[in-house]
Amino acid sequence: MTDVTVKQFATVVGIPVDRLLEQFAEAGIAVANAEAAITEKQKVDLLAHLRRSHGGQPAPGAAEPKKIILKRKTHSEIKMGGGTAGQVKTVSVEVRKKRTYVKRSLVEDESLRRRETAIQGEAIASSVVETSTLPPEAPAIAVIEMGASSGVEEPIRDELREIEEASRRQTTEEEARRQAEEEARRQAGEEARRQAEEEARRQAEEEARRQAEEEARRQAEEEARRR
Repeated sequence: MTDVTVKQFATVVGIPVDRLLEQFAEAGIAVANAEAAITEKQKVDLLAHLRRSHGGQPAPGAAEPKKIILKRKTHSEIKMGGGTAGQVKTVSVEVRKKRTYVKRSLVEDESLRRRETAIQGEAIASSVVETSTLPPEAPAIAVIEMGASSGVEEPIRDELREIEEASRRQTTEEEARRQAEEEARRQAGEEARRQAEEEARRQAEEEARRQAEEEARRQAEEEARRR
């Protein structure tokens, strides 16, 4: 069985390569770089780590196994003689390979559960189809498709995407909570400053009124003495 690189696996699961490398590092899985090959066990170990770190648990009665589907295409051309006046026809051949890697859980022991078997089914779905009426500049196309779906739902890439989305939602919620707390602190500070300014103004007005009353009383006493 051919292992895939981190870059190829990132394309399959639909997340950035840098983020996938970070996830491998957080899981304690040694991966050198984006071009490093990874095994099926490393993929399943990564998924188990992500589920644990996000509190994910298998749904009761959830069907095992899980799967990864890798698809590849190759193209080639075959020149074929035939037709009138020695006409040479070019037939394009497209080979599609689909590999399905299936995880089967061995429930009783955690270490045994991590032993995975990979099932690869490959079958020729169609053979070369020749179209004799096409001229050389418009070659016939033959498709050879290899592999068939195992019928297993919930591939690992969906699990990774759900976990990544949950992580993004958590980050968004934490940022919103942080901003709300900062806004509450700002408003509390504004209210405290407003109350302090109001108290200072009230005291200044009381002091001005007291001084005015003192001055009026002093003038009245002075006027009374002159009489």
